[in-house]
This record gives sequence, structure tokens and C-alpha cells, in this order.
Amino acid sequence: MVGWRVEFSSEAVRDLQFLETEAAKRIVKKLESITPYPQRHLSKIVGADDYKLRIGDYRVIIILVHGSKTIFVERVGHRKNVYKSLR
Repeated sequence: MVGWRVEFSSEAVRDLQFLETEAAKRIVKKLESITPYPQRHLSKIVGADDYKLRIGDYRVIIILVHGSKTIFVERVGHRKNVYKSLR
């Protein structure tokens, strides 16, 4: 089975650059680990078409593109701030 591929928005890349190195590595490693079946690990965000991935105190905001099997990472951030960017 071919897994999904991960793409990052420019905002998500910037978000990762501002995080501590260990946290950023942990997030990227987790994203790579969910590529065989991402739906199993994601939760739908209420009131939006986006999904979230929990990684400790951090959240990754994701759009699943089913046609191209792409996990598109919109934003990455601390759980207290990341949802403000969706408004």
C-alpha cells in the first residue's frame, strides 16, 4: 500500500522554524508515521473542514486531499494559540 505524502504550507514551515528543534523534529517524525493511514490519527475540527493532529502540547492543522493522497499541513503551533489562525 502506498502511503500518503506530506506537504507543508509556507506558514507551517515558518511555524516549525520558530519551535524548539526537538519539538519540530518530534512533529515531523509523527507526521511521517501517520502516512500509511492518516484518518486513524486525526480528529475533525468542529465547525471547519480541517483536521487536527495532537502531539503533546502542540497541534498540527491539516487538510486531507483525498484525490492526490496528500496530507497538507496548514499550521503548526501550541494548543493555546494554533486555533486562532483558523478564524
